Amino acid sequence: INVFGRRAGIAAANYALGRDHVDLPPDPAQMVIGWVGDILSEHGNERVADIRKDLQTTMDLNAAVYRTEVRNEIIPYRGGAFYFTAGKVRREGAEFGAAIDGVRGFSLRGSMTWSRNRYTEYVVDSVHYGVPGRTANYAGNDVAGLPDVFYGLSLGHDIPFGLPLAARIDSRGVGDYFLDDANSVSVAGYQSVDFTLALRPIPLGGATRLSGFVTVSNVFDR
Repeated sequence: INVFGRRAGIAAANYALGRDHVDLPPDPAQMVIGWVGDILSEHGNERVADIRKDLQTTMDLNAAVYRTEVRNEIIPYRGGAFYFTAGKVRREGAEFGAAIDGVRGFSLRGSMTWSRNRYTEYVVDSVHYGVPGRTANYAGNDVAGLPDVFYGLSLGHDIPFGLPLAARIDSRGVGDYFLDDANSVSVAGYQSVDFTLALRPIPLGGATRLSGFVTVSNVFDR
């Protein structure tokens, strides 16, 4: 997991300042050197560097924690007919993904994103609302048009008889969100289900292959 941002480091440093430290062993440097030596002297066909790289790659591809701050956010106004840049926005969240393939012809994949997107500085004046001298402070409001939750789940199966067919059910959804920067108009979250029947590639000679698929989107019309 890659963590971006300095807040976690500052919090850890402040925590350490207010805690009693455990007494060190007589020779801590030599103790750590001994640990590393034990790892490097292990016999087998796996290398520590390869294991570390594989773990890092897997975590980078399937999990992430992020935190960003953007000044002069692009913000819609007058019902989304126009846009302007203003204020400051903080986005933070976590993303996870997982997959299982090849279990008796079945495959299962899933992903989920949770995020919090808020204006940390944002004052709107009369230029954009047509009322001289009036201002509105929307600091603390959710960013317009961004749900807090996205998720998806896919279940597939290779049909073992007849033509080389594969079936897949995909489910996707998002959480509630606000349509405007004032957070006065909310939009309910939704979930949709798609069904796909695919013809797996059939060799026709040389590099030529035949494949195809049919998808029914939003099966339950929601």
